[in-house]
Amino acid sequence: MSQRIALTVAQRESLYREKLDGHSISELAQKYHCSPSCVRRWWRVGRDHGVDGLPKPRGVRPGTGVLSQFDPSVADYALRLKQLHPKRGATRILHDLTTEPALAGHP
Repeated sequence: MSQRIALTVAQRESLYREKLDGHSISELAQKYHCSPSCVRRWWRVGRDHGVDGLPKPRGVRPGTGVLSQFDPSVADYALRLKQLHPKRGATRILHDLTTEPALAGHP
């Protein structure tokens, strides 16, 4: 079976509503290009918890990422370095930050 991108929240909600309207699991699986077990899973989650119970996308909450632990000027400089040199890893960016005279004295 080929790899497929996960259903979006909007697709999950639509799938749930269409199942409520009487569409079959196999119809929905074909429409959303997923397996019947995937349709069945999201149908059950919606049935048991309602539309609000369907999982929302996870992301980093503002102020909880690694860069939020640093002074804003250090974080801004690190982001600019990463944008200028996207192939550099965290270790190299950290090295560049420690050798930058403008950031001397910042932890």
